[in-house]
Amino acid sequence: MKRVLCSLVIVLAFLPLGCQKKTPMTAAGGVPVAGKTVTAAQMRSAIIKGCIERQWKPVEISPGLIEASITVRGKHHVTVSIPYSADHYDIKYKSSSNMGEQQKNGEIKLHRNYNTWVNNLHQAIQRQLAMLNM
Repeated sequence: MKRVLCSLVIVLAFLPLGCQKKTPMTAAGGVPVAGKTVTAAQMRSAIIKGCIERQWKPVEISPGLIEASITVRGKHHVTVSIPYSADHYDIKYKSSSNMGEQQKNGEIKLHRNYNTWVNNLHQAIQRQLAMLNM
């Protein structure tokens, strides 16, 4: 009886590891805070500062395009591209490793934390834009 109970406890302890949820990726992006006019240079600065605030590593690929990457717990890695102009930016999935990527019916699904990390980045950029022209 002890052996069966011990085996059951071990199986139940590791069960959540096999049930990691994969969620569809959501796109994040937006326009500057209402009522504010920003330049492309200010948008660039807000994106870079927002990336740094959330520990993403931004790299300017060309004018109007920034790539940012993050590695979490030394294990999960994500890279996004952030095309921008004076009035708009988008955060688009580029690549990942160790995120359990699955593709089904043309839709990419990743580890559920991806959307949280991208949403946090989006909010950090929005905060930086809100601080402009104060």
